[in-house]
Amino acid sequence: MSSPVLRAFVMEPFRVPADSMAPSMPTGTYILVNKWGYGHYNTFGIPLYSAPISAPLSSGDAIVFDYPENPKISLVKRLVGLPGDKVAYRDKRLTINGKAVTTTTTGRTWDSGTSRISYKIFTEQLGALPHDIIADDRGPPVRVNGVRNFPQRDKCTYDETGFVCNVPVGHYFVMGDNRDNSEDSRYWGFVPGSAIIGKVGLAFLPR
Repeated sequence: MSSPVLRAFVMEPFRVPADSMAPSMPTGTYILVNKWGYGHYNTFGIPLYSAPISAPLSSGDAIVFDYPENPKISLVKRLVGLPGDKVAYRDKRLTINGKAVTTTTTGRTWDSGTSRISYKIFTEQLGALPHDIIADDRGPPVRVNGVRNFPQRDKCTYDETGFVCNVPVGHYFVMGDNRDNSEDSRYWGFVPGSAIIGKVGLAFLPR
């Protein structure tokens, strides 16, 4: 099987462009994305074939997808809400279908090097595998003035304490692990299933 075919249908490398998925995938992290079964097959930006999603997706998965506001850009985020889920994020507490997601303090901090401020790292148990997140109590859970008029915006309600969204059929809700430094579904809306490229399989931290 030639390399372009592997890249189009099986596994494709990406490089994380920003710190929205820090601390686990900071800027420059190389990731390998499993594409088989997610129905969005292309290589070097050339679409080859599309099909319905047949591989499993679970809350807590890190996924790569076409940015809804500009499909030429690929983003990586944490899958938080599946079709039909009710996602709420109020006062920096994430709940799915009324059940609070467990978070514990790790005692570690993150410093991106862009400021002298260090941020607390928490472990979040969203799905089967835990992952680290950054949340800053000094900031709002969502910048309401930054929310766009995205498709099916009526599925969400916002106020100063946060938001609640009911994920439509065939769509997904994603957030960055760096919760206070991530443009995600809070701001630009739901990810259509047809936009999902695949699930992150391996990540190689930058040196």
